[in-house]
Amino acid sequence: MEYEDQTLGRTIRALGIIPKFSATPGQVWRGAPSIGQDTEAILKTLLGYSDEKIRQLHDKGVIQRPS
Repeated sequence: MEYEDQTLGRTIRALGIIPKFSATPGQVWRGAPSIGQDTEAILKTLLGYSDEKIRQLHDKGVIQRPS
């Protein structure tokens, strides 16, 4: 299968999902995220952090934003 790798910025050929189940076949929807790419989404949606709390963590160097 092929997918667009966000980190490399190019199309990658790779093995598909194994094993394939009929009810839940699985899919590759992106390549591996860059460091920090999903941090804000996780802090907001799963942990309920406010934008201000996330900014404070970033300012203290506890988290980093992706480049």
